[in-house]
Amino acid sequence: MAWFRSSKKAAPQRQSEGRTVENGATRSDEIKSRYDEMKALARTGDLDVEWAIIVQEMFDVEREAIENQWMPAPGVYKRAAVSLRKQKRYALEVQILERFKRVNEQFRKGQPLYKVSAELYERLQTAKELRDSSEK
Repeated sequence: MAWFRSSKKAAPQRQSEGRTVENGATRSDEIKSRYDEMKALARTGDLDVEWAIIVQEMFDVEREAIENQWMPAPGVYKRAAVSLRKQKRYALEVQILERFKRVNEQFRKGQPLYKVSAELYERLQTAKELRDSSEK
């Protein structure tokens, strides 16, 4: 809206965890908002849009992990795994979880696994079993 002018100054941008955010929001606020959006889309059955958001968020999480040399946030991978399991797309679930494990191990460097990361490693084994049993 180019015609609208506010008498208030715009909130300054700031860096948070390697990413510019506006209006005082942090990257973790943004991630939580996207996660809530994904869950809402899953409830309404709009799985194509949910999947598009999941893929974009995975790319963002991986890019941040590479840029900052830290382990990737596991939440988006967990959301992808849950969504794919509900759709009985076990082979794709295995691919996503193996991708998470590969990226996580690249930056873990001997650190202990986070609780959610450990759950995803266990989920990978279950997904492999489901995939194998569904292919028979």
